[in-house]
Amino acid sequence: FDDYVPVRATVAPGLTTLVAAMSGGQVQKLLVQDGAHVTVDQPLAQLANPELRLNVLTQEAQIAGQLGDVSAQDLSIERNRLDRSREIAAANYDLIKARRDLAIRQQLHDKGIVSDAGVKSFEEEADYQRARLAQLQSGQGAESRIRATQEARLADTRTRLSQSLAAVHDNLDSLVIRAPASGRLTNFSIQPGQTLKSGDSVGQVDSQGSWKLVADIDEYYLGRVAVGQKAVADGGAALTVSKVLPAVTDGHFRTELRFDSAPP
Repeated sequence: FDDYVPVRATVAPGLTTLVAAMSGGQVQKLLVQDGAHVTVDQPLAQLANPELRLNVLTQEAQIAGQLGDVSAQDLSIERNRLDRSREIAAANYDLIKARRDLAIRQQLHDKGIVSDAGVKSFEEEADYQRARLAQLQSGQGAESRIRATQEARLADTRTRLSQSLAAVHDNLDSLVIRAPASGRLTNFSIQPGQTLKSGDSVGQVDSQGSWKLVADIDEYYLGRVAVGQKAVADGGAALTVSKVLPAVTDGHFRTELRFDSAPP
């Protein structure tokens, strides 16, 4: 047989989201009033915390200085690269010049105008410039690998510093209490001048257009009521048990029921 339990239920929002202060401070200004319809991330109140603002400014200055140091290191690396390129270009020019002078002396030597000793010094100069250029080019390759590693590390440092700067800005933004969801703001009773601690609940946002019924049932039925069971409201609206809270208070336990279709 079917066992029916008549209960008296109350209508409640389908979803309630608590509003909390992310940082402590003194309420400076209320931007909305209790009962207003709000959208997600809409500012609700502005807090004042001079100590937090001072800490944020100090951290910003420190991070800005570190970013400046990273930029200076980038500039130094680029300057070294340009200096090495300039040295290689100069060595290449000196080698071309030494070879040209050697070719002229070799022609004169072939004609008997210049002695062997007169050609040898130019050969030594050309060999020296050739070895110098090879050494500079070899050093450029090693420096390029080291420079690539340094640039990667500097880029990673710059990214982490930028993220830290964004986190510092978020700390300052936490002085603005924002709506965590869209809906109707309720229990928003804070007043200007009131001091709040981090994590204090200041209200809640109730969903609009989504409703549920909350009923307190005699504890005798605690073992017989389960999620998924069907119910019928006055007027014929079909409901389903969505949650059973087993805690017993004053001989009753609480049950939540959802409408199977659009609520009347």
